[in-house]
Amino acid sequence: MLLGFVDTKKIIATSSFSQDPNSNVFEITKGLPIISSEIETIIAQNPDIVFADPYAKVALIEALTEIGITVIQTKLHNDANGRIDDILLAAYATGELESSFELISLISNKVNYINNFKKKIPKNETKKVLALTYYDAYWVGGAGSTEGSIIELSGGVNVAAQAGVVSNNMISKEILISMEPDVIIIPQSVEWGGQSFYDDLKSDETLKDIPAIKNNEVYMVPAKYFTTLSHWNIRGVEELMKILWNDPKFDLNLEIFGDFQQCLQCDFYEN
Repeated sequence: MLLGFVDTKKIIATSSFSQDPNSNVFEITKGLPIISSEIETIIAQNPDIVFADPYAKVALIEALTEIGITVIQTKLHNDANGRIDDILLAAYATGELESSFELISLISNKVNYINNFKKKIPKNETKKVLALTYYDAYWVGGAGSTEGSIIELSGGVNVAAQAGVVSNNMISKEILISMEPDVIIIPQSVEWGGQSFYDDLKSDETLKDIPAIKNNEVYMVPAKYFTTLSHWNIRGVEELMKILWNDPKFDLNLEIFGDFQQCLQCDFYEN
């Protein structure tokens, strides 16, 4: 999120997740020092501010605070309004409010277009969508999940939430079949078994009557857009809208879709 509006010279280190080749900000962060949750590695960078995720240990936050380092622990929201709140908090802390307003304007323009577009979708054409991955079991994005918020904002029905699943949770094959999704999206990278799962799902004879599988509506989608907790989730919404509504009768305007850029001296947005 910070890399959407903060001058990169102010960012002295990142987590390993930001520097993964599949990250949304890999090209910007590669080469920066990587920190872990070990207090020594953080202190060595001599930061003025540390942004900690909701899962950071209390002992770590207390230790950093005791030596005079400001720690901001953010909840990180997965809804459009919450994302803007997160950006404003970080912008205020880093003195980058002006550049954050540009990013917020871009997000707001995208969300406004999406909300207006959804008004054109007839209720009888609404599609039941399932965000499905497989690791040790079938996992789905239920009510309150990041994937679920993307499905809902895109104009789809989150069938996992409809079935009573909360957050990201495991389900059985029987429950998967009973959900009868019209569309299945797989936000799981190839490196983490996404392609293998896609192939297995399509070839499993016991699943062949699921509408999404029967009608060839199973899609691999970029995990970096669907599992991050940042404004990049809007890109996930756009990618899902291309799957659900890219039919001439819906008149989906693809020209407004595109990646966010980190750039303080040029355009933030790239078509």
